[in-house]
Amino acid sequence: MRNKFEGAMPSKEHGEAEIEKFSSEKWVEMSSGMEIDYFGRKEQLQTTTDEKDRMSYDSNNGVIAFVDGEGRMRVAPATSDRFRALEEAGYKRGGIWVPFSNGELPTDPALREQWEKMREEAHEQNRKETTESHLNYYRAEAEKKQVKEVAGEWLTVDGVETEWMGTEKSAVDRNTDGYNMAVGRLEKVGAYDSNNGVIAFVDGEGRMRVAPATSDRFRALEEAGYKRGGIWVPFSNGELPTDPALREQWEKMREEARQ
Repeated sequence: MRNKFEGAMPSKEHGEAEIEKFSSEKWVEMSSGMEIDYFGRKEQLQTTTDEKDRMSYDSNNGVIAFVDGEGRMRVAPATSDRFRALEEAGYKRGGIWVPFSNGELPTDPALREQWEKMREEAHEQNRKETTESHLNYYRAEAEKKQVKEVAGEWLTVDGVETEWMGTEKSAVDRNTDGYNMAVGRLEKVGAYDSNNGVIAFVDGEGRMRVAPATSDRFRALEEAGYKRGGIWVPFSNGELPTDPALREQWEKMREEARQ
């Protein structure tokens, strides 16, 4: 989504003050003639900018670049705070080339190390922000359905690897992996079901929770506002977690439920 700016354009000095909230470690200043490696081929970048490019920015493939009021180009991995700083400084989006966004990397070892570190930091920040955004969708669904915390001991099995009869392996979907939400999980918030002595439900953050079925657990789900119907029940058709500690915990829970 492109950003629109209304009103008078902030001064060049204001723009620079906003962007300089980030240290030099947060942006890489591009220099004409910088050597890059493009899939094994060495090239030299030509970063001459036009007057019309000044005070503008753009992004491509997870990289953001801008040209300041003096015509200098800077680049960094794209993050929400970098977009926000540019917007607050009055930069306009549109039409500039974005270095390092199509597989090219600096050949200078120190600069490449800095860039890789910046990418890792941005990747983690973006993953956390996306995760929180996804969780908020689940929380809103739980609030709409008026479901509450469920009492008792339950296993959270998102991402858990299982094996069936010691051969076929699979994994339970995650509510979110920081990029995508589990398909169909949002609509299952507030639902529970049981199969072959196992009970499962999708909680207020979209997590799949499971336990051996007991009357106390059925009652706890009903009291918390959960409705029965139509969800898959992990561990109910002979599949077991491959993790030894988790399998031991599951076996202990099953033994306790039999008593």
